Amino acid sequence: MKIAFCSPVPLTKKLGATKNRLEFGEALQALGWDVFFIKNEMLNLSSAPISKNSYSVALKDYLLEHAKNFDIIIYEYDTLPFDRSLFAQSTLFVARPALLHYHFKKIKIPVSFKQRLADIKNSLKTFFVDNNKKSDKYSHLSLLNCDVIQVQNSEDYKLLSQLYPSKKIIIVPNGIAKDRFGAFQAIKRDYDNIEEAPKIAFVGTLEFRKGAIDFIYIIKRVVKEYPNAVFSIIGAKGLFTTTDAVLKFFPRKLRKNINVILNFEPNDLPSILSGFHIGIFPSYLESFGFGALEMMCAGLPVVAYKSPGPSDFIHPDLLVENGNKEQLTNKLFELIQNKDYLLKMSEESKQIVDQYRWEDIVIETSSVYLDLLKDKRK
Repeated sequence: MKIAFCSPVPLTKKLGATKNRLEFGEALQALGWDVFFIKNEMLNLSSAPISKNSYSVALKDYLLEHAKNFDIIIYEYDTLPFDRSLFAQSTLFVARPALLHYHFKKIKIPVSFKQRLADIKNSLKTFFVDNNKKSDKYSHLSLLNCDVIQVQNSEDYKLLSQLYPSKKIIIVPNGIAKDRFGAFQAIKRDYDNIEEAPKIAFVGTLEFRKGAIDFIYIIKRVVKEYPNAVFSIIGAKGLFTTTDAVLKFFPRKLRKNINVILNFEPNDLPSILSGFHIGIFPSYLESFGFGALEMMCAGLPVVAYKSPGPSDFIHPDLLVENGNKEQLTNKLFELIQNKDYLLKMSEESKQIVDQYRWEDIVIETSSVYLDLLKDKRK
């Protein structure tokens, strides 16, 4: 079977949004599938920033000619707003959200005052060009015309089931490859000095959607109780592009308690996480939340918001409502102050992650794909 992955952004394992496509493809390849990645240069697009319209037209032109060469084509959910009858009917067209923008209408994300001013300025601009409606239109037409909608979490499924037939929607979560799984789980933890100097990890970019504003409150409160506590932001580069810029986001008196790792090689993450006690993931919205799953696989109990994505797999005892930073911090204190509870949550978190192995996920997904193809080709 031949499957093609289309992405408007360069595919790299350093970004969760594209890493899952690469690892999913590799796992399918190991199962015997022929896997292809449709890069922008294959669409005659430059590497410079590309408008949504330019990418959509280029993807359409490519698929008009080549779709018949594949059994399945997976593409971003707002990039193919064209009538399905234009394309090969024997091919399964699968629209897949990397981050479902419909959630932003309900989930309020705290931002800095400077960002709030920028948002107001942008909203005044878009009042005339109506970019938001255009984005909604692209998404709606793409989802309306695809054969299958493939989401990564149950909240996306619930939301889209209100707008499209639920039988058209499937959930395919992310997983961890066999070699990395072993590297994560081989880590031995030392909790002896946790109350003297708790070490807390966050794997992800530092941005407002991922709780950047809430981090200030959380770190301030933990450091007040534990002056030697260290918070490490691993893979921080995003909204801020330098270590200095990341640190300047926080009050000066907190900076000595913050360690910044701008970038890391994916295979280095197990060793990076080996010296930590607890994971934290105050993200308001994810498609999945790869960083949280990887911390759990390394044996770190992860406290998190009950947001789309992470709420599917984070231990339920360690979840709090979106934005409840007070309760999130209290969960950290519970883990720091109760070693037995910490060890219990660590072990149970690792057991949860055992259900998220790529080799198991692709076996089930492959079967689903084949059934969908069989029905379509009837």
